[in-house]
Amino acid sequence: MQRINYFALAMPAFQHLGAVDQYCKKSSVDPSILRLVQIYASQINGCAFCVDIHCKEAKIAGERELRIYHVPIWEESPLFTEKEKAAFEWTRAVTLINQGPVSDELFRKMQQHFSDQEIVDLNMQIAFINLFNRFAATFRSVPGDRDKVLGLEKANLS
Repeated sequence: MQRINYFALAMPAFQHLGAVDQYCKKSSVDPSILRLVQIYASQINGCAFCVDIHCKEAKIAGERELRIYHVPIWEESPLFTEKEKAAFEWTRAVTLINQGPVSDELFRKMQQHFSDQEIVDLNMQIAFINLFNRFAATFRSVPGDRDKVLGLEKANLS
């Protein structure tokens, strides 16, 4: 059961965050990569609610189910490109920034696959999903609770 309806109690703040959401949606980064990093960051943060939402969104958007299942094992999976793997690695480093700085080596790897604008846009998406993970996980949002409101029943994953 959800502890607090944080969305309702902080509605003015969440309305302002809508601008960040729109920025991320219009990002220069491939939308498929953005969806995958939302899933991965949510897994790292232990946010079941966000993992649930973003897996369903990815399936509705046409992501292959097996690739969704392979997100936790991306390092060993042959289903992801080197560019996608760099994005996963960047996601882990940014999400777990408290464990140490993002290395120069990883930054150079990112520059091999992404423009400076794409790196900034990807970082924005990672920071944004981390913010939502911290609300949903802290207040125990229930996976599936927003399916109808968000149109996620179309994923046929319930």
